[in-house]
Amino acid sequence: MDFEGRGWSKEHVVVLIDLATGQEVPVYTGLTRDPHSDDGRLVDVFAVEGGPTLRLGQAAGQLRVNIASTEQDSKAARRAGR
Repeated sequence: MDFEGRGWSKEHVVVLIDLATGQEVPVYTGLTRDPHSDDGRLVDVFAVEGGPTLRLGQAAGQLRVNIASTEQDSKAARRAGR
């Protein structure tokens, strides 16, 4: 599958697998201009495939915590044989 970027500044992408379909899905993070600001300031954003551009802002730290917690839950479940 060919993944084109979304045209953001400092764009990063990781490809994950959809459990329902087995298809590869690009997940983007990056910087883009905030269309709702008067000065067009750069904001940090997140999007899954062709979905909406979501502003991370202060939620970025919580997202990192949630991902790390889920990863730890997964490791614990594997150790417990699940």
